[in-house]
Parts: sequence; structure tokens; C-alpha cells
Amino acid sequence: IDTKLLADTNRKVFQATTNLLDDPLDMTTANWTTAGNISIADAGDDSAKGYNWTQLTLSGASGYCYQEITTFTGSTVKGASVRLKQSSATTTRFIMQDWSAPATGGFSIEVNWDERQAYEVVGAANPGTLQEAIWSGESGSYEVVLRVIADAVDAAHTYRFYVLIQGASGDDVYATRLQLEDLTYSTPFVDGTRAAESPSHTLTMPDKFTIKLKAHPWFPYDVAADCVLWSWYTDATHYLLLRYDVGNDKLELAWYGGTAERV
Repeated sequence: IDTKLLADTNRKVFQATTNLLDDPLDMTTANWTTAGNISIADAGDDSAKGYNWTQLTLSGASGYCYQEITTFTGSTVKGASVRLKQSSATTTRFIMQDWSAPATGGFSIEVNWDERQAYEVVGAANPGTLQEAIWSGESGSYEVVLRVIADAVDAAHTYRFYVLIQGASGDDVYATRLQLEDLTYSTPFVDGTRAAESPSHTLTMPDKFTIKLKAHPWFPYDVAADCVLWSWYTDATHYLLLRYDVGNDKLELAWYGGTAERV
């Protein structure tokens, strides 16, 4: 069983989505614009991790690199994400700003590398919601993946989506895997469009077996119905499943053996 299930090490379940950004792996292209005291350069591929870094370097106190977005539809909140790597800059901000009405929707998330913290900017008109900050690496070369929910986005407005750094001339930071989605939450990175994925594998089970599961669910952002992580299902009155109970905010192991469900 293990051999069959683990043969595809990239087996995942993902939401269908489109990354609204052009060139999300390369901020040196014409789709990105610099402002303030900053320069950008291609820092090369990280072949072990499968993505390309862009280096942002200050020539003064602050500067940023942005892309303008005018293609929103649907919901008024949006999911966004970025991967950042520490170099010499002390403070980095990941921002989405309404350029048509600057005091309204978007987000502003600050990364303090010295303190290894990421947080919504206090006093920002719309700081957004920091959904998740995933840290890795050692001091001096930390990496962080930020997943953010933007507030009050207006499909009729123009937005600037950017990475800003502050410090002294020569300070720098690295960025890659930038993403903005027409969803109310952030999903894993895609360069372009991803179809919905729902892999399954049918097995003839022995009398005794072990189920192993490794999952990274974001339950607070899928609250419409209970979320099933795995199930053994014969019919509506014969099943075993592990689920997240949205109403009670807990994981449940549920068993139905023909008379009534037991949890």
C-alpha cells in the first residue's frame, strides 16, 4: 500500500486558481517597475528549490518594485503570497495598495528580519490579514513565505502590488514566487493557471492496515462545510473518516457501522 500511494511524491490536492501577476518569478522584466531608491537584478535560480530569485538593492533610504493590477472580478477580498529571503535589509514590506483611492483596500505586511517576525502594519489604512508566515533557514539568511488576505478590493480600481525595503544604501533583500488570486484566501504558488486537483487511489484493503496522512490544511479559510481529510467509504451507512468539524472547530474520527454514526 505504501509503495503505491507514495510512488507519486507530488500527490497534492489544490484549489483551481490563476495567478494574476505576470512574471511572478522574475521582477526584472518590463511587467515590473521600480520606484524610489532601488535597483533590481536577476539573482539566479535556486535549482534545489525550483525557483528564481530577484535581488532588490537600495541606493538610498527606501524603494520598491511594483506591478499594477486592473483585472479583478468577484469577491472584494483577495489572496496573495510571496517568498522573501533575508540579506542585509532590516525591514521589508509586502504591500498591495489601491492606487485609485490610496486610503482604501489592500494590505501592508511588515517583515522584521532581526526579530524574525511578520505582522500587519499598525496604522495602515487597510493592513489586511496575515494568513500565515512560514519561516525557514538560519539567522542572516532567513526565508519567509507570507500568505495574506487583502481587504476591501474594488474591481473598478487600479492597484499596485509590491515589495518595499527600507534601510541604508547597499541594503538588499530577495523575492520570488509572488502571487495574487481572485480568491478569498491564498493557495500554493502557480505560475499561470492551475486546474482543480482531486487525486484518488483505489485499493483492495487487507483485514488489518495502517493509514498514514501528512496534511497542511487551512481550515479557518474553508468554513462552508466540514472538511474530510481521508475516508474509507462503502455507502452512506458504512464508512470511516477523519474530518474537521467546522461548527465545533475540532478534528473528528467518525465511524458508521450500519446503525448510527459514532464520533
